[in-house]
Amino acid sequence: MNRFNVCIPAKALLFGEYGVLYGGRALAVTFFQDYFQISATLKKQSNNCQIKINSDFFNSQSLNISNEQFIQENKSPLDRDSFFFVNLLKPWHLHLKNWDLEFHIENSFSPSLGFGSSSALIAGFSKILWQMIYNNKDYLTSTLFWKNVRTSIQNIQGQGSGYDVAVQLAGSNITDKNVIQFWSFQNQEGSAIPKIESFYPKEHISNLGCFIATHIYSDTKKALKKFQSEKNKLNFAAQHSDIANELYNHNSFEDLALAMQKSLKIAQNQEIIPTESESFNNLLAKLDLFHIPFKTMGAGHGDCIWVLAKKSALIQNCQIPEKNISFAFENYGS
Repeated sequence: MNRFNVCIPAKALLFGEYGVLYGGRALAVTFFQDYFQISATLKKQSNNCQIKINSDFFNSQSLNISNEQFIQENKSPLDRDSFFFVNLLKPWHLHLKNWDLEFHIENSFSPSLGFGSSSALIAGFSKILWQMIYNNKDYLTSTLFWKNVRTSIQNIQGQGSGYDVAVQLAGSNITDKNVIQFWSFQNQEGSAIPKIESFYPKEHISNLGCFIATHIYSDTKKALKKFQSEKNKLNFAAQHSDIANELYNHNSFEDLALAMQKSLKIAQNQEIIPTESESFNNLLAKLDLFHIPFKTMGAGHGDCIWVLAKKSALIQNCQIPEKNISFAFENYGS
C-alpha cells in the first residue's frame, strides 16, 4: 500500500483576467492562509477499480466512484460532486483499472472566497495521480501531465486558460507555508505546457492591501454577453493583457493604483460590476470616499475585491467588519 500527500495553496488573480483566455499574461498570487490538504492511499487488486473520496467539503462527505462511471456509454445521471470527480479522473482512468484508491480531503476552504477551491482539487488530484502512476515529481515540464490536466478542465467546465490550476501546482512546491508567491502565467502557442514564472513586486508586500469578501457570487453572464462579438473579445482581452504586462515590470504603489483605475474602468465597460446590491454599492462608495484604489478580481466581478489599504484603515475609516477582510498582505510583510 502506498500513501501520497499534497498541500495546494489558495490563489488570487490580480491582473490579466480575460486577456489570459487569449494567450495574454495573468498575474496571480498563491498563499497558504487557505489551502487544501489531500492524501491518498493506493492498493493493488484484480477486479475493477473502486475510488473513494472522503471529505466534509461536499454534501455526501463520502463519494464512491466505480469503473462503470468512466465509460462514456454509461448515461446514468451523476450528481454534481460525482460529475466533478469522474471528469477530473477520466484522463487517468486507464491507469487506475486494477487499483483501489482512497482519497481524503483533510483541509479545504470555502468556494465563496473565490480563492480557487475547484482548481485546487484539480491540481491536487492531478499531482497525486502523476506521482502514483509515473513516480516522477517533475510534472511542471511534462507535456503528458499538462494534456491530462487540460482534459480534466475541459471535461469539467468546457473551457478555461488553466492559470488557476497552474499557479496552484507551482505554489504547491513551496515548502515554507509562511511564504506567499507572485506568479506570471501565460499559455504558449502550440504547447500544452504553460509558461509559469515567479516574480516579486517592487512595492513592499505590506503595502499591497487586502482582499475584501463581497458575499456576492461571481456572475459572468453580462461579461459573456459582451463577449459575443469577436471584436469585443479581442478588445477587452488586449486591454487586460496590456495592464498585466505593464505591472509585471513596473509595480510600485503608484503603478498599482493607476492599474487598478484602468482595470476598474474596463470592468465597468464590461458591465460585470453588480449594481443591484445595496451592500456592495455602499462598500464601493466608502472606498471612493476615502480615495482607496480597488479593483474587481477574476473573470466576474469576483467574490472578493482587492483594495490598496491596510486592515486598520478599512476597519476604522470604512467600517468594514474584520471578518470580511479575507486576506491581508501585511500579515506576510512587516
